[in-house]
Order: sequence, then C-alpha cells, then structure tokens
Amino acid sequence: MSDLASAESTSGDEAGENGIMSDRSSTFVGWITALAVFGLLAAYFTWIGLQNVITVPPLISKNYSFYRANGLDGLVKPLPWVQLIVALVAPAVAYLGAVLIGRRRSLGRRIVLLLAAACAASAISASVSAYVTSTYQL
Repeated sequence: MSDLASAESTSGDEAGENGIMSDRSSTFVGWITALAVFGLLAAYFTWIGLQNVITVPPLISKNYSFYRANGLDGLVKPLPWVQLIVALVAPAVAYLGAVLIGRRRSLGRRIVLLLAAACAASAISASVSAYVTSTYQL
C-alpha cells in the first residue's frame, strides 16, 4: 500500500507541476501575443510618422515658394522638423519603455502598460498632425 500511496502522490505532484507549467506557457503565449499586437500598433504609428517626415516638408516648401513669389515673406516659417521627428520616434520609445517597465510584472499589468504606450503614441501622432496642418495650412 505504501507503493500505491507514493505512486498517487507522485502523479498528483506531476499534475500540479503540469498545471503550473501550463499557466506559465499560457502567460508566455499571452505575452508574446500582446507584444505582437502592440508592436504592430507601434509600427503603424511609426509608419505614419515616417510618411509625415517624407511628405510634409515638400508640401510646406511648395507653399513657401508660392508665398515668396507673391511677396508674402512674412508667412514663411521654419520647417517643423522637431515635431516631425518626435512623431517618428515616440511610438518606438513608448513601446520599448512599456516593455522595459513591464518586466517581472503580471500579464495584465504588462498589457495595461502596452495599452498606455499605444494611447500615448496615438495622442502624440494626432497632436503633431493637427499642429502641422493647422500651423502650416496644409
């Protein structure tokens, strides 16, 4: 009977370990999924920033050449390079910051941090777009 009792306790311990392992693996899969989803969001906002860096300066320069040709030099302002670069870099910085701050935290807290980073990147992107279009009348 002692062999039977030890066999039952061994199988119970293995089931407990498997339960822990399945929790760890599901947490790992959840974390990888969250990283992928929020990484795609960060890549999207970075892409928007890159599009702005590429397309906005030629549009502003085109307007400025029209202003200069018509003697409206007072309407010419410097190009918004700082704002465009911030909109380009902010999503990656926010994503990496959320990943680094989320280390050794629960899955739920990591997801909340990644969500906050995505919201911050979205807000920065929208703010810069609104600023550039209103200030430079694009």
